[in-house]
Amino acid sequence: MRSAKKLYYEKELAKKVSNLKKTWELIKSATNSNSVFRPTVSKLIIDNVLHTDSYKIACHLNEFFTTMPSKIAAEIPPVNVNSNDSQNEQNDDIPLLSFSNCPVTESEVLDAINMLKSKKSEDFNGVSMFFLKKFKNYLSSPLKHVINCSLSSGLVPAQFKIAKVIPLFKSGDSSQPDNYRPISLLSCFSKILEKVVCLRLTSFLESNSILSSDQFGFRREHSVTHPMVHLLNYVSTALNKKETAVAIFCDLRKAFDTVNHKILFKKMHRIGIRNNELEWFKSYLSNRKQFVFLNGTSSSLLEILLGVPQGSILGPILFLIYINDLPSVSLLRSLLFADDTALLARGSDINELADFVNKEFHKVVQYFRENKLSLHPEKTKIMFFSKSPRVNSNPPTIYINYNNLDSAENTDLLIPIENISTNSRIPAIRYLGVYFDPQLNFKFHIQTIVNKISKMLYFYRQAKHILTWNAKKSLYYATIHSHLIFGIHIWSCTAESNLKPLVLKQKMAICILYNASYNAHTEPLFKASGILPLNMLCDFFKLQFMQKFVQNFLPISFNDTWVSNKIRRAEQDQIELRNSDDLDIPFARLTTTSRFPLHSFPKLWSSFGEEQIKFTRNAVEFNKSLKNHFLTLLSNVPNCTRLLCHECHLKSYVNSNINPENTQNLDRSDAF
Repeated sequence: MRSAKKLYYEKELAKKVSNLKKTWELIKSATNSNSVFRPTVSKLIIDNVLHTDSYKIACHLNEFFTTMPSKIAAEIPPVNVNSNDSQNEQNDDIPLLSFSNCPVTESEVLDAINMLKSKKSEDFNGVSMFFLKKFKNYLSSPLKHVINCSLSSGLVPAQFKIAKVIPLFKSGDSSQPDNYRPISLLSCFSKILEKVVCLRLTSFLESNSILSSDQFGFRREHSVTHPMVHLLNYVSTALNKKETAVAIFCDLRKAFDTVNHKILFKKMHRIGIRNNELEWFKSYLSNRKQFVFLNGTSSSLLEILLGVPQGSILGPILFLIYINDLPSVSLLRSLLFADDTALLARGSDINELADFVNKEFHKVVQYFRENKLSLHPEKTKIMFFSKSPRVNSNPPTIYINYNNLDSAENTDLLIPIENISTNSRIPAIRYLGVYFDPQLNFKFHIQTIVNKISKMLYFYRQAKHILTWNAKKSLYYATIHSHLIFGIHIWSCTAESNLKPLVLKQKMAICILYNASYNAHTEPLFKASGILPLNMLCDFFKLQFMQKFVQNFLPISFNDTWVSNKIRRAEQDQIELRNSDDLDIPFARLTTTSRFPLHSFPKLWSSFGEEQIKFTRNAVEFNKSLKNHFLTLLSNVPNCTRLLCHECHLKSYVNSNINPENTQNLDRSDAF
């Protein structure tokens, strides 16, 4: 039974290694731990009265979810002139999106179905994508006909526009509707239609370079790492020039839910989505309805008036179109990941910089108001990056200015933005999953990772006798390795001493993997398991990033980040040297900035001497070769420099007193 149990968990963990939620469920099952308490919606306060009837609760939550975006939009201060009307000029020279030029084929429908995840959650018809995929070969022909009829007529079937909403508890008082998040389950057939349209729309946007290069969300070959690298490069450039950099991290309330359809259609018309294609999108967004499903009870249907559909495939792409013109309204440097927006500026004179930021951010606030997007004053933060004690001790105030651009300033409409500093309750701001602090030492973020891994290690120890070695390795990658590699390009730019807590936690994990003692030498264990130690893991991802840059796999916003010595010396009218083909390493005035990507990445790339690996174009082959290279640098035998090492003395004693015929009875860690 014990062997069967180990085999079961090994197979299940291997299948669910990329699904952290399912992995946690398996861990808790293996360790007999109680699952996290998630309260069901059994009671809700409606008009100061506590209700327990499931139907009334479902209807009230449905009304709350559908009316909330309108209430948020109504709270936005109005503007005198809507610039969207003046910008809606006809331009007949731009390319147009067309659905009729190339009808949908069966292979296109099958490709769309294969791209969708095999989820078992059921839509309002009781159909899941997991179930639907089993009959995809029989459904491809009729679905092709339905999709072609929809695209040619500019109409979306009404049955495709009904959403089943499941309320998910977030935190706080479970009797308050504010503490529930709506999870929308759309029609599975609608998702196939959306996927086909999404692929064509995305191809149109990318081939015509319509989307801003400052937008990194929901785009192929773009990731959350890219805007964070740009942010560090911008700050390091400012600090090397003895300037002060400022970053405003904007938070929009229910950004996807408050998208105004009228404004969206104007923007779509402007970029070349017109005629029958625009009518299709109007039909897609109009007359959408939803109901809340709760405790086996369904509420009545209510119409959705604002926003792009939650949980849809087209929703994120439509939002990118909606916010695509944001970088052009201000001189502030914009970094966008969907609705997560960071605005940057730098300057040598702090007073001039503050005036410039207040003036330009006023334009951004005006843009949000014109586009019916609600800026959250309490969650919008600002951060100054400076080596000046005067700036750090007494930074200027930046305001959210709700005055109209063409009117006199009313001080009552000025809201100061909270400045994140070492005196704040949380001395860092979470941007795209990584905590940035004013000193950019990432101590707060590293401690956050340490805390998460510590919790994982507890379950790891509890399950080590239940799981096989392969299952424990899968568990390591699912629950510990995933935390280590997220944002590693960014937080690994800290001082080496700040990484020591993470190094220790990773070593603890590898010792648990091999059932070794807590003070065992881990280098042979890392080599045997094929897992890279943290210092090599950091270099691996930095070199991987530079390989993508050299091979032009990064977004176009990185094209001019680094240049070769040949180009740099030609700009300065200097003669070529033998290293002219190497990347030019920008000068770093400070030790801190020398660790940032702008300086450390090309330096690491130039010092990496494996030319055959460096210029491998295929990304998969490069990653494999690079990892094998790092593993060869690890030793099978520990090179111990400690004078009184308990582990080495113990093994020496055991090896000198044990019969060679009984070595198979040794613990696995003794082999090292």
